[in-house]
Amino acid sequence: MCRFTRGAGHGIVIGPVNALRRVRLGLSLTQTEFARQLGVAEETYRIWDSGRRRAPRRIVYLARRLKETDSGKLAIAGAESRVLLTEDKDFGLLAFASGSQTAGVMLIRFPATALGTLGQAVVNVVSQLGDRLAAAFVVVEHRRARISRLPADPVQSVA
Repeated sequence: MCRFTRGAGHGIVIGPVNALRRVRLGLSLTQTEFARQLGVAEETYRIWDSGRRRAPRRIVYLARRLKETDSGKLAIAGAESRVLLTEDKDFGLLAFASGSQTAGVMLIRFPATALGTLGQAVVNVVSQLGDRLAAAFVVVEHRRARISRLPADPVQSVA
């Protein structure tokens, strides 16, 4: 994967984007956010991200694993402006408590005996709530749905 410049150097290939930066860009995180997720100093991360130094293999491995974490999945959904559907209650806490931007989270809480109606229930919720799903936490249960607005600044609302 190569990066291209704009402006004066328009169309000039700068060079390959390193693996660490590729993961960060895929998660739509800033350098500061990504450094925090990796547990390294921001300046150290910037050196790796710029390609001035190569990141240790364990850091690259950890970065790739972030995509598989709940916060990574939430970040990807937010970057793609998608509402995340899940049966995992932890996403609610993560959406409210983290600084991650999210397009919304839909928690599915259906008994096994009613799973046959789950698809139609989700379609009904999307039809009824439409744009209100954006940046909201929705709990979809058998025969009802509850909606809560996600805070505009999640970090301040937790304190």
